[in-house]
Amino acid sequence: MAYGLIPILPASANIDLENFGVFLPENSVADIRKVIFDAAKMDVDECKQRAILTAAAIRENYSPEKFNISLKNAVQQIVSKKSSRAVI
Repeated sequence: MAYGLIPILPASANIDLENFGVFLPENSVADIRKVIFDAAKMDVDECKQRAILTAAAIRENYSPEKFNISLKNAVQQIVSKKSSRAVI
């Protein structure tokens, strides 16, 4: 996706597809087939625009640096919740 590959993902992937990705409603063979065929019919200009938006979104929101910050924040939240529950 960092190079512009347009994602086709279900909600369980936990990635906000904003206006660049293609939502996959169900993980059934029929839905996957339909979404893939629909994506293959996408206009060239729309495909280019989505590819640009995909690469930009990944750079901004899913970089290794952002991951490290998110992980650090999550660990700090867990530790602070555990500390506040500790009985002294």
